[in-house]
Amino acid sequence: MAEQRILLVGDSLFAETMMQLFTQQPGILVIGISSNLSQAATWLSQCKPQAIIVAAGSNLPDRALIQLLLRYPDLPILLMNLNNSELLLIFSQRLPARSVQDILTIIASIPKSTQESSQ
Repeated sequence: MAEQRILLVGDSLFAETMMQLFTQQPGILVIGISSNLSQAATWLSQCKPQAIIVAAGSNLPDRALIQLLLRYPDLPILLMNLNNSELLLIFSQRLPARSVQDILTIIASIPKSTQESSQ
C-alpha cells in the first residue's frame, strides 16, 4: 500500500500531537510541518503532499488559503477547527464556463448539502 504524504500546518503543539498520532498509523507519512499557510506554500512544490492538514481556531485562514486553492487546485486541504472538533475538507476544481448554459450546468451538478437533504 502506498503511503499518503501529508503536510501539517499549525502551531507546535498541534503539529507534535498530530505527528504522534500519524506515526502510529500505517500508510501515513508526515513529510513536513509548517507554522502557517504562507510558509506551507513554499514547501508544496518541493515535497508534493497528497493533502494538507491545517489547524484552525476561531479565525479561519482566508487569503493564504485561497492562494493555495488557486495554485494547487487538486490538493485537498483538511481544515481542523480545534474549537469544536470539526473537520472541513476543502478543494478547488477548475471548470470551463464559456456560456450561461455552462454555468447553469455546473450549478445543477453541485450536490445538495447534507443539511438540506436531512430536512
